[in-house]
Amino acid sequence: MEACADLPFDVQLHRVPFFLEPDYAPGYRESHQTRMVRKFGSAERFEAFKKGHGLVPRAAEVGVEWTEQQLSARVQSSTLRSHRLVQWASKRHGNGAAEALYTAMGRRHFSESGVLDDLEMLMAAAGEVDAIDVEKARAVLGCDEGVKAIL
Repeated sequence: MEACADLPFDVQLHRVPFFLEPDYAPGYRESHQTRMVRKFGSAERFEAFKKGHGLVPRAAEVGVEWTEQQLSARVQSSTLRSHRLVQWASKRHGNGAAEALYTAMGRRHFSESGVLDDLEMLMAAAGEVDAIDVEKARAVLGCDEGVKAIL
């Protein structure tokens, strides 16, 4: 949002949950490679897509250092918990806290192979955000608060 600081109007970012895999049940996990081969129909088609897409070099252009190994090590899972946590953080603490949480979760998922359905990974990410009380966040994810709004 710093890039918008000099604009003659206010800019606010509001994230809306989007499920890449809406049929993933809570607790379901599969490797990134398995998901992509299923999505593209074969390992060869997935490799061709990766070469054409150039995610790693494009990320490096904006200062994000990923390796193919880091991206391949990811485990795909339901994102319901992570979406609920961000929604709660946004409502309770504002967009700034939600963006900081997204950043922490993204780093943990993409660079450290964290799983977006893993409660402890989500709590560690929440712990990086000053505004968020981790025990309150844990309590929210321990009940069904926000589930209907996300689904």
